[in-house]
Amino acid sequence: MGWLFLGTIMLLFSFLIAMFPKALPKTKPGAKQIQDNGKSLELEHPEPTPPSMKEFPAALKRLLKNKLLVVNIFSGIFYILGSSGYITYLNKYIEVQFEKSAADSNLVMGPLVLSAMVLGFLVSGFVISKYKPTPKYLLGWNVVVGIAFVLGELALTFVSCDRTNLVGYNPYNRSIDIINSCNVECGCENLKFSPVCLVESSLTFYSACHAGCHTSHKEGKNQTYGDCTCIPQDSVSVANLQAPDSYQYSTYQGIMKEGHCPSPCGSAFLTLLILSSFMHLLGSSGKIGNILVNYRAVDPIDKSFAQGFALLLVSLLAFIPGPIVFGALIDAACIIWDSSCGKRGNCWFYDKHASGKTST
Repeated sequence: MGWLFLGTIMLLFSFLIAMFPKALPKTKPGAKQIQDNGKSLELEHPEPTPPSMKEFPAALKRLLKNKLLVVNIFSGIFYILGSSGYITYLNKYIEVQFEKSAADSNLVMGPLVLSAMVLGFLVSGFVISKYKPTPKYLLGWNVVVGIAFVLGELALTFVSCDRTNLVGYNPYNRSIDIINSCNVECGCENLKFSPVCLVESSLTFYSACHAGCHTSHKEGKNQTYGDCTCIPQDSVSVANLQAPDSYQYSTYQGIMKEGHCPSPCGSAFLTLLILSSFMHLLGSSGKIGNILVNYRAVDPIDKSFAQGFALLLVSLLAFIPGPIVFGALIDAACIIWDSSCGKRGNCWFYDKHASGKTST
C-alpha cells in the first residue's frame, strides 16, 4: 500500500512540475542590465568557460587551501560519524530494548522522525530566508546543534529497559539456558527465535516448543498456542534467575500469544520517542546552514565542485565506515546467532545492557 500511496502523490506533483516552462526568460548571454539616469544600459561580461580536466588540479588546490570549507566539511564528517550508530540502528535498539517487532518500531519511529526532520528543515529554511544570517551565525548554530546532539546521545544511554522476562535468560553473566528437563525431549534445538507470551505471568518463552506447547491456532494474523506443559509454577523463581531445571513445571490450559510480552518500561519508551524526535529536529535545522556555508566559502566557479568534494569526503569517511563500525559493536552484544550450513547468520537475541550502551 505504501508504494501506491507514494506513487499517487508523485503523480499529482508531476502535473504541477509539468506546468513549468521549458526555459525561463533571461537576458542576452554575457550581458547585464543596469539603470543610468533612467536609461537601460547593458554591460558585457564574458561567459564563464566550462571547467575542464586541466583545471582540476588547480580547483582542488583552491578548495584544499580554503580553511573555512575544509573545517566545515570535517565538522560534518565527525558529526555524521558520531551519530551514525544512533541514526542507523535506532529501530534495532527499540526492538531489542523494548521488545518491539520490526514492524512496530518502524511504524512508531518512521512518522515521528520524518515529521521532526521536516519541521526542522522548514523552520530553519524560513529563518534563513527571512533574517539572512551571516556565516558566523550559521556556523554558531551548528556548534549549538552539535553540542545538543552529543548531550542527547549521552542522555539516551540512560533510557533503556534492562529488565527482561525471557525464561532462562540471565543478564548478569550473559547466558541463556532454554533447554531444560521439561523440553529436552521436544527437539527444540537450533530453532529460530520465535517468542511467545504467557500474558497472565508476563513470561516470554524462546519459542512455543520451549514452552512445551502441543497445539496451535491461527486467528487472522495472530498465532496462538495451547496445551503448554513447560510452564514454571512459580514466576518468582524466574524473576530471581534461578536455574530452569529447578523449576516446578505444570500444564497451562490457557492461550499463549505469539510475540514478546508487553515491555514493562512504557515511560522509558515514551522518553525515548520524545528525546529522539527533538534530536532529529535539532539535527535537521543545521543542515541547510551547513550547505550554505559551503557555497559562500568558495568562488562561484567552484560551488559545484565544492559540493561534490564535500559529499565524497563525507561518504568515504562517515557514511560508509560509520554503520560498519557501530554494526560490529552491536554484533558484539549478540548472545544467540543463527547458523546455517556452518555459517553465521542474523542475531536472534541480544544482551540488552550491552546493546543499549553500544547503540547510543
